Amino acid sequence: MKKTFKIAALSLLAGITLASCSDNEDPKKYVVPVQKEMIVLNQGNYYGGVEGTLDRLELGNTANNFWEGTLTSSVFKAANGQSLGDSPQNGVMCGSKLYVSVYASNLVWVLNPSTKKIIASVSTTEPEWVTTDGKNIYVANNNGFVTRIDTATYAKDSIKVGPNPACLVVANKHLYASISDGYNSANGYANGKKVAKIDLQTFKKTKDIPVGINPGRMDVDNAGNVFVVCMGNYGTIAPEVQRISKSDKVDKVAAGNHIVCLRNLLYVFDSQTNWSTGEVKTKVKIFNGSTLKEDSNNHFEEREMAPAPTGLFTDLNEKYVIVTSDPDGKGFNKPGFVYIYSSEGSFLKKLNVGIHPYSVIFPISYVTMVI
Repeated sequence: MKKTFKIAALSLLAGITLASCSDNEDPKKYVVPVQKEMIVLNQGNYYGGVEGTLDRLELGNTANNFWEGTLTSSVFKAANGQSLGDSPQNGVMCGSKLYVSVYASNLVWVLNPSTKKIIASVSTTEPEWVTTDGKNIYVANNNGFVTRIDTATYAKDSIKVGPNPACLVVANKHLYASISDGYNSANGYANGKKVAKIDLQTFKKTKDIPVGINPGRMDVDNAGNVFVVCMGNYGTIAPEVQRISKSDKVDKVAAGNHIVCLRNLLYVFDSQTNWSTGEVKTKVKIFNGSTLKEDSNNHFEEREMAPAPTGLFTDLNEKYVIVTSDPDGKGFNKPGFVYIYSSEGSFLKKLNVGIHPYSVIFPISYVTMVI
């Protein structure tokens, strides 16, 4: 989704540049997308009876104060007088609405992104992930289907993709769904080990792309390369990151269990947990997404490394690496953190947020500029 808005923003700014070159034109109005807040989605602890929450960070309008705004907790409950639900997964903007998937509550909330008030709810089975192509919302359902939601009517249709789809990304006029077979560890995740490729125009699966064991989160660089974390078997087979090229060729990139793409760069976090103590040690590598050559301009780990990463994200302008984190490897019932770094890895900000932060969302506001 961040790729869609990045392209839109660049197109608008290009229009502004061209218009300003003429001295004879009348003033023109341009609507420009602006990110004014960051929403942190905290999963809570379903087995401990802790509901999910949304926290809101107000963003500044300059580089010097961008992360210095007020942090407000539990904005969904404050706006609606009810719980967000159990085990929320992620959220995505499409048009003027914010969509949030809530796994154990079997629904996707449709929210006003400014007020966080409920517009609608769409029932769907165990939604693991939501994304959009700018027209429809797509949901990875844990029961083996991907559901398409019409954003005007909320009508649904679904296709079967394989057991326990874990994540969705849009690239190259297709929807990619990682198929984990995550509940079949006893049989080595035998029916997973693939990424389903779905044609967006026909909403039909065109092929399965073989990848490593237990594929999960994915991201896309600006060249259309799709990267997937293959989580292994949590024992003898370690997590690794693989790349799916535009021609569907698969290459191994590096060991790691968290990824995010900024423009043409891939960031790989490899976090190893000592389960007896809860201590997590994280190594970070940065790669060129096309050449897979490691980037030497890497200042991560020098100070203030996130103690137990749960996910990697970036803002809509792709200037920052944002890490959601538990306080330690056993911190599923303790308040967590969000760490913010420059694209080179310099530490910028630490936020105290809710229990088990799992993803971040950047709703967009629009401002009218007169040129």
